[in-house]
Amino acid sequence: MLKKIKKKSNFFLLFIIALAIAFIVITQNKLIENYHIANSKINHKNIKSLIEKLEDRIDFIHKLNLEYSSLDETYEFINDQNPDYIYSNFRKDSYTLEDIDLSYFILTNKSNKLLFSKKARNITNAKDHNFEEYLIKKLEKIKKINGIIKYKNNSYFISKAPVYQTDYSENSNGFLILGKKIDNLYLKNINSNFLEVRFSNKPNETSDHKHSSKNFPKIIVNSQEKIDYFTNNIYFYNEKNELLLSIQTESDIEISNDIFKTTCILSTFLLLIILILILTLNSYKKLFTHNQKNIESQIDSKTKQIKNAMEELEKVNLQLYDIAHTDHLTKTMNRRNFFIHAQNIFSVSKKENIEFTTVMIDIDNFKSYNDKYGHDVGDRVLIEFTKTIQNQLESNDIFGRLGGEEFALVFPKTNLKNAIKKVEDIKDEIEQIDIFVYEEVINITASFGVSDNYGSNNIDEMLQKSDKLLYNAKKDGKNLVRSRLHLS
Repeated sequence: MLKKIKKKSNFFLLFIIALAIAFIVITQNKLIENYHIANSKINHKNIKSLIEKLEDRIDFIHKLNLEYSSLDETYEFINDQNPDYIYSNFRKDSYTLEDIDLSYFILTNKSNKLLFSKKARNITNAKDHNFEEYLIKKLEKIKKINGIIKYKNNSYFISKAPVYQTDYSENSNGFLILGKKIDNLYLKNINSNFLEVRFSNKPNETSDHKHSSKNFPKIIVNSQEKIDYFTNNIYFYNEKNELLLSIQTESDIEISNDIFKTTCILSTFLLLIILILILTLNSYKKLFTHNQKNIESQIDSKTKQIKNAMEELEKVNLQLYDIAHTDHLTKTMNRRNFFIHAQNIFSVSKKENIEFTTVMIDIDNFKSYNDKYGHDVGDRVLIEFTKTIQNQLESNDIFGRLGGEEFALVFPKTNLKNAIKKVEDIKDEIEQIDIFVYEEVINITASFGVSDNYGSNNIDEMLQKSDKLLYNAKKDGKNLVRSRLHLS
């Protein structure tokens, strides 16, 4: 009888131990599975973030192309190939492309004949003229494109757009092609969510996931999960199924040893002290809860990292917006940005029946400064001239450089008489500018044309009136302010 009871007791004990061990093994596997699922989700978010960064860069380069392709100077250069345009924007040893984070700038006429090209110093094939020929031929039947293109073993961001005048009054007379090389430095700058981002040289048609985005009809992702890290091979294709870019990323997986420690502790307790099984199970439950919180904490940490990365990206986008809307020399509004703000003020003033004025400004005899002293002195004249005017403006006044030595002002909620007084004060301040060149002193003067919105149907009419009045100031002897009140 005792033998039977002992046998049953041993059987029950073995059963309890086996049941407990089975419970431990199943729970451990579930923990590991949940942990890997969480890491897989984080890896997927990181891949999505990387694709969005590529899309943001394509959008930014597209905006730059629209900026340059709609400049009157660009349109006029294609017509007459005036070297002043090249000197002003891309003269020898200038860092214009690097300043706006581009690697190449190519202009062609409507027949796709190369008129001008400039490549940044970071392009290893800078002397390879086949690069321009390849792009022009590749895109000769395409009027507009924004995306990525592959040349030899390198991938490049690319944007092509027709060249128009600012007001789009004429047909396109050529094309602008520009972009940026995708190099190791760029990959390093977008790897905030990965341990490493590098080029992949082993295209693989098999895929774990397929994606698509605005600029990439097909994106293949190969993900491999090891014990402590994820490796992703990401391949970007165009609509012709041509491989444009292949990237390999690597991120770490922090496997918690608590899972294995918990298993060992529980197994030891169950084998040695079966009588405290309930206590051991309660201890395991606490450890299970701790590990779950640890996993949630790691997910929260990864989420915060992604949020911080997005905030940094937003800051960069604001900086890029400033570059695209500001004149690089004088740091005032460029032509396009000025017209946008001026039109907004016209619309509000017309709706609310409020007076406002526009002013066209031209530096007197500016060409003579360039001819006599060189363009460096001419740049100094422009900078000092701009600073002097900005010091006289209020926070809501609009000031921009339209091109060369031509500038424009908008005084919101200001009638013609008050505007003339402001302009006279500005003119007097400009007369006080002294620029020292060797032993000479250059004194600057400027002519002004002031117009109010009386009788004008749009901002262009106002600026045209101001421009005609500016012409009268020039004709009457320069260093003068002219308005309709001076003509009456």
